[in-house]
Amino acid sequence: MELMKYGLWDNLDNLKDLFDKNSENFDFLYNFHLRQILVTYSKFLRTEIPPYSRLVEFFTNEKFREEYKFAEFPDKKFSRLFVKCLKSEGRNEK
Repeated sequence: MELMKYGLWDNLDNLKDLFDKNSENFDFLYNFHLRQILVTYSKFLRTEIPPYSRLVEFFTNEKFREEYKFAEFPDKKFSRLFVKCLKSEGRNEK
């Protein structure tokens, strides 16, 4: 568990460094780290990882979850924040 937490912290530190340097890799790494956060937290909660191609629908659309027999993600606050991160556009917003 501690290694997982350290990994998330280290990724955030690297992302902040890229932001400060105005690196062209920032956007790629931002999305890559969002995926890692989702995978890590899903494992911690012992819950199914939703399909990456339908993440926003999974987190926001109850009919979609019912149709594909997905349980709602157990942490609603995380779900809202994750969707906000996915939809953010500018570097400053991210």
